[in-house]
This record gives sequence, structure tokens and C-alpha cells, in this order.
Amino acid sequence: MEQGRDWTWFGIDISGKSLKEAERRHKTQQEDKKKQIQKIYLMETKADSDSTLFRSRLPQDLYFDFVSMQFMANLLFLLNKLLKICLKLSNQGIVLMTITDANVLVRKMREFTIKDYEGNYVYSKNQYFSLKFKNLQFPKNKPFGYQYYFYLEDSVGFKEDNQIKYLPEYLTELQAFEQKAKEYNLEIIENLNFIEFFEKYKQKHSNLLKIMVKPPSDD
Repeated sequence: MEQGRDWTWFGIDISGKSLKEAERRHKTQQEDKKKQIQKIYLMETKADSDSTLFRSRLPQDLYFDFVSMQFMANLLFLLNKLLKICLKLSNQGIVLMTITDANVLVRKMREFTIKDYEGNYVYSKNQYFSLKFKNLQFPKNKPFGYQYYFYLEDSVGFKEDNQIKYLPEYLTELQAFEQKAKEYNLEIIENLNFIEFFEKYKQKHSNLLKIMVKPPSDD
């Protein structure tokens, strides 16, 4: 953050628990950093809610300098809604996205999946997560709406009577994404797989890693 500038922070999530955690982190920040964020707004919403509802709650003259979308951008590929990103983005604003690497995901699915009794392709190596595709063929002329189903214990989906209840996700086809971004004057500055990103920045931002990862106990 720029020193000497006041910031307003908005947190929007389908999980009220995540929002409470964000508020807790803000309260426990160092005083000099906490004072920079003058206002903090938390909004719980549904995954399928209309974005016009969200926009109606924002001041008309408010634009964002920085937008962070962690594992949310793939939902834009349901109905080709990339325009929604830049409606409230300031000039020279930055959007940080974390998405599933579609190429790696599809390759893993084709190499290691088994079929369930309904004919779906399922990838599951342990009890904590599972992926399911209805098919593994993706027409190149239709880059949007590639749906699959995902389960991650305590985070995405749930179990009922020991049966997994998946939630839908969508593959992000990067060439189509980049082309669509250009139409709205968005430039992709950097595109890295997580492993590539980690290797590139692990030394520069090692202090952040120390904050996030608790060292092993001597006990």
C-alpha cells in the first residue's frame, strides 16, 4: 500500500465465516497498517446472485484500484461476463486472479480418472477432495461454460450420508480469456502456474510465507 494514503476495503464472499476471518485479521494488524484502512465493508452473498445487486450497494463514484478474485474468476466463464470486472475498475487498476490451471486439470483427468456408475469421469486420490467431469471433450469454438464438479473437505461442497455433494466449477480457457480481456482494455501482465509463481517469488517474499506457515513444533 502507498504510505500516507487512506484506503477502503470491501470483502464479498459467499461464506460468512471467511468474512469474519477477514475482519479478525484486520483487527490484529499492526496499528500503522490498520490506520491506513479507514473503512472495511463486509458483504455476504450467494454464488448465483445478480451482480447488479452488488453494484447498487456501492457509491456511484467509487472505483477500485485493486481487485482480488481468489478462485472466483472461473465463474465468469459460465456466461462470458468478463465485462463485470472493469465496470468499477479505476484507470491503471489491477486485478489479481487465482484460477485453476485448466491444462493441468484436464491432463490429470484424462490420465488418472475412473468412471462411476453414472458414466462420469471421477478423479479422487484421497478422502479430502474429488473432481468429476461428465465428459472430457471440449469444442475449441465454445470456450465458455466448461463445467465440472469439485469437492474439497470443509471448503467446497459437503458430504451427506457419506456421499459427496459436489459444487459446479468452470474451466478457464486462457486464450479466450486473454482475447476477451483485450476487448475491455485489460492487459494480462503476468500468467504463472502456482509452482512457477512460487519458484519465482519465494525469495523476494519469504517474509509472507513465514507469516502464513507456522513452523513445526519441537514437541
